Amino acid sequence: MSLPLHDALTAAAREAATALSLPIGWEGEVFTPPAGPYLRGRVDYENEQAATCGSGGLTRIDGALELIVAVMSGGGDSEAVALSRRIVGMFPRGLGITCAGGEAVLAAPRAQSPRTDG
Repeated sequence: MSLPLHDALTAAAREAATALSLPIGWEGEVFTPPAGPYLRGRVDYENEQAATCGSGGLTRIDGALELIVAVMSGGGDSEAVALSRRIVGMFPRGLGITCAGGEAVLAAPRAQSPRTDG
């Protein structure tokens, strides 16, 4: 049985976190950050539109699966950069994630420069 789109995306992110032995917290869920590195995740839907004609037509939903690597301040950016690169490698362009009613196909992953959040 296939999961709904949101659940399939969060499951893929949780699998990546498990493979890296990192805890993951989700936007809107209670999460106490650990002292070590962890991930923060969210799924953001930006646009929904008909992709094909007809009553049983497909729907295209644009959006993003966002995973933020969080590390303790003062440890340098190298740990965050290394973890980010590993995560990007787990979600290559064109990766298909099966969900109820279709498939989520990932566009090119983007790794942003490290920044502090105070």
